[in-house]
Amino acid sequence: MAALLLVSLVALFALGAILFTNEASARYQAAQRPPSCRTPEHRAFDFWVGEWVVYGPTGDVAGHNAIELVLGGCALHESWESVNGGKGHSYSFYDAAADKWHQTWIDDGGNAIYTDGEWTGDAMVLGDGTNRITWTRIEGGGVRQHWETTADGGATWSTAFEGEYVPARQE
Repeated sequence: MAALLLVSLVALFALGAILFTNEASARYQAAQRPPSCRTPEHRAFDFWVGEWVVYGPTGDVAGHNAIELVLGGCALHESWESVNGGKGHSYSFYDAAADKWHQTWIDDGGNAIYTDGEWTGDAMVLGDGTNRITWTRIEGGGVRQHWETTADGGATWSTAFEGEYVPARQE
């Protein structure tokens, strides 16, 4: 009888260990899965995706910009080249845990800008306290980018750049 009780206890222990291991394994695998980047919040900046010719306020070409979805749709990668030859890249992404959009920009002169913000319902607005950049859709499938700067803590803002993005396929 003692031997049967011992065998039953060992079998029960083994079953518990298997169930615990399976549960732990399932939790580990779920934690390793990439987050779903298919929510409406993740898709809010998709209107910027494309190949663009960018015009300045005087109507002259300011440069070319290519925006693509990368990392399974979890980020946007920007590749900018001005008509003067300057280049820059950025990554923009929605951080669900913080409920904010972030953008990290770096250009070939080593100038970096780290901004965060949100989709306001009709525009993407990102800033860092000194810079405020607003992207809005415009009729015909384009995008307007308005970059403003402040030197007085936001009391006044000055336009640093204003551009109209026209799909390159329309050129």
